[in-house]
Amino acid sequence: MLRASPEPIRNNPLALKAKHKMSIPNSTPNPAAQEDNCASRESCTVYSVACDDSNGTYAQVFCFETEALVWLAENAEGPNNNTRAELLQLVLTRDDDAFWQLLEQSRDNLATYHVESHNLQLQRNLL
Repeated sequence: MLRASPEPIRNNPLALKAKHKMSIPNSTPNPAAQEDNCASRESCTVYSVACDDSNGTYAQVFCFETEALVWLAENAEGPNNNTRAELLQLVLTRDDDAFWQLLEQSRDNLATYHVESHNLQLQRNLL
Protein backbone atom coordinates (compact mmCIF):
# COMPACT_ATOMS: atom_id res chain seq x y z
CA MET A 1 0.00 0.00 0.00
CA LEU A 2 1.34 3.45 -0.91
CA ARG A 3 0.71 6.32 1.48
CA ALA A 4 2.26 9.42 2.93
CA SER A 5 4.95 9.32 5.56
CA PRO A 6 4.40 11.16 8.86
CA GLU A 7 5.69 14.33 7.17
CA PRO A 8 2.84 15.10 4.71
CA ILE A 9 3.46 14.81 0.96
CA ARG A 10 7.20 15.26 0.94
CA ASN A 11 8.29 12.86 -1.80
CA ASN A 12 5.36 10.49 -1.35
CA PRO A 13 4.22 8.77 -4.55
CA LEU A 14 0.66 7.54 -4.71
CA ALA A 15 -0.43 5.11 -7.38
CA LEU A 16 -4.09 5.49 -8.24
CA LYS A 17 -6.00 3.97 -11.09
CA ALA A 18 -9.36 4.80 -12.61
CA LYS A 19 -11.60 4.70 -15.66
CA HIS A 20 -13.39 8.06 -15.89
CA LYS A 21 -12.58 11.77 -16.14
CA MET A 22 -13.09 14.05 -13.14
CA SER A 23 -13.86 17.76 -13.02
CA ILE A 24 -11.47 20.53 -12.05
CA PRO A 25 -12.16 22.02 -8.61
CA ASN A 26 -14.20 25.20 -8.51
CA SER A 27 -13.12 26.40 -5.08
CA THR A 28 -9.88 27.15 -3.29
CA PRO A 29 -9.55 26.25 0.39
CA ASN A 30 -8.21 28.59 3.02
CA PRO A 31 -4.61 27.59 3.73
CA ALA A 32 -3.88 25.95 7.07
CA ALA A 33 -2.62 28.27 9.78
CA GLN A 34 0.90 26.80 9.67
CA GLU A 35 1.21 27.41 5.92
CA ASP A 36 2.48 30.68 4.58
CA ASN A 37 2.71 32.12 1.10
CA CYS A 38 6.35 33.25 1.61
CA ALA A 39 5.66 36.94 0.90
CA SER A 40 8.64 38.15 2.95
CA ARG A 41 10.99 35.17 2.97
CA GLU A 42 14.08 34.19 1.02
CA SER A 43 12.67 30.81 0.07
CA CYS A 44 9.25 29.48 -0.74
CA THR A 45 7.74 26.00 -0.82
CA VAL A 46 5.33 25.00 -3.58
CA TYR A 47 3.51 21.71 -3.95
CA SER A 48 3.02 19.75 -7.16
CA VAL A 49 0.68 16.94 -8.12
CA ALA A 50 2.10 15.00 -11.08
CA CYS A 51 -0.56 13.00 -12.93
CA ASP A 52 -0.70 10.29 -15.55
CA ASP A 53 -4.35 9.44 -16.10
CA SER A 54 -7.11 9.52 -18.70
CA ASN A 55 -6.35 13.24 -19.26
CA GLY A 56 -2.72 12.49 -20.21
CA THR A 57 0.50 13.31 -18.38
CA TYR A 58 0.53 16.70 -16.65
CA ALA A 59 1.22 18.49 -13.36
CA GLN A 60 -0.64 20.95 -11.17
CA VAL A 61 1.29 23.36 -8.91
CA PHE A 62 -0.03 24.93 -5.71
CA CYS A 63 1.15 27.50 -3.16
CA PHE A 64 -0.25 25.56 -0.21
CA GLU A 65 -0.15 21.90 0.77
CA THR A 66 -3.87 21.89 1.54
CA GLU A 67 -4.65 23.15 -1.99
CA ALA A 68 -2.66 20.26 -3.50
CA LEU A 69 -4.45 17.71 -1.34
CA VAL A 70 -7.89 19.20 -2.03
CA TRP A 71 -7.17 19.14 -5.77
CA LEU A 72 -6.11 15.50 -5.53
CA ALA A 73 -9.21 14.59 -3.51
CA GLU A 74 -11.48 16.31 -6.06
CA ASN A 75 -9.72 15.10 -9.22
CA ALA A 76 -8.15 11.69 -8.58
CA GLU A 77 -9.80 9.11 -10.79
CA GLY A 78 -11.52 6.39 -8.81
CA PRO A 79 -13.24 7.71 -5.67
CA ASN A 80 -17.02 8.14 -5.79
CA ASN A 81 -18.77 11.33 -4.59
CA ASN A 82 -19.21 10.08 -1.01
CA THR A 83 -15.55 9.10 -0.79
CA ARG A 84 -14.52 12.49 -2.21
CA ALA A 85 -16.53 14.26 0.51
CA GLU A 86 -14.79 12.15 3.14
CA LEU A 87 -11.37 12.82 1.58
CA LEU A 88 -12.04 16.57 1.61
CA GLN A 89 -13.02 16.41 5.28
CA LEU A 90 -9.79 14.54 6.08
CA VAL A 91 -7.77 17.24 4.28
CA LEU A 92 -9.47 20.02 6.23
CA THR A 93 -8.88 18.23 9.55
CA ARG A 94 -5.27 17.38 8.51
CA ASP A 95 -5.69 13.66 9.13
CA ASP A 96 -3.02 12.80 6.56
CA ASP A 97 -2.67 9.09 7.35
CA ALA A 98 -6.42 8.49 7.05
CA PHE A 99 -6.52 10.59 3.84
CA TRP A 100 -3.83 8.49 2.13
CA GLN A 101 -5.35 5.20 3.33
CA LEU A 102 -8.81 6.12 2.02
CA LEU A 103 -7.42 7.39 -1.28
CA GLU A 104 -5.48 4.15 -1.74
CA GLN A 105 -8.54 2.03 -0.92
CA SER A 106 -10.77 3.91 -3.37
CA ARG A 107 -8.52 3.68 -6.42
CA ASP A 108 -8.84 1.72 -9.66
CA ASN A 109 -5.86 0.56 -11.73
CA LEU A 110 -5.33 3.03 -14.59
CA ALA A 111 -3.89 6.32 -13.26
CA THR A 112 -0.83 7.34 -11.22
CA TYR A 113 -0.31 10.45 -9.10
CA HIS A 114 2.74 11.79 -7.32
CA VAL A 115 2.59 14.64 -4.78
CA GLU A 116 5.79 16.44 -3.85
CA SER A 117 7.03 19.63 -2.21
CA HIS A 118 9.62 21.94 -3.81
CA ASN A 119 11.68 24.60 -2.03
CA LEU A 120 12.37 27.61 -4.24
CA GLN A 121 15.05 30.20 -3.51
CA LEU A 122 13.73 33.72 -4.04
CA GLN A 123 15.79 36.70 -5.20
CA ARG A 124 15.44 40.02 -3.45
CA ASN A 125 13.85 42.79 -5.48
CA LEU A 126 16.68 44.67 -7.19
CA LEU A 127 14.72 47.89 -7.70
